[in-house]
Amino acid sequence: MSGGRLVPLGEAPRDRELGPARGAIVIAADFDAPLPADVLAAFEDAHPS
Repeated sequence: MSGGRLVPLGEAPRDRELGPARGAIVIAADFDAPLPADVLAAFEDAHPS
């Protein structure tokens, strides 16, 4: 791509407040456990359209 130029992004983003969703999101202790065989097969058999 030619003819591009660098321009300032503008005002810096504000600092974000940490924790506004605290208590609203729960991640199970086994969130990274292996998938059941049928679910894994569904992903492996999927073809992009």
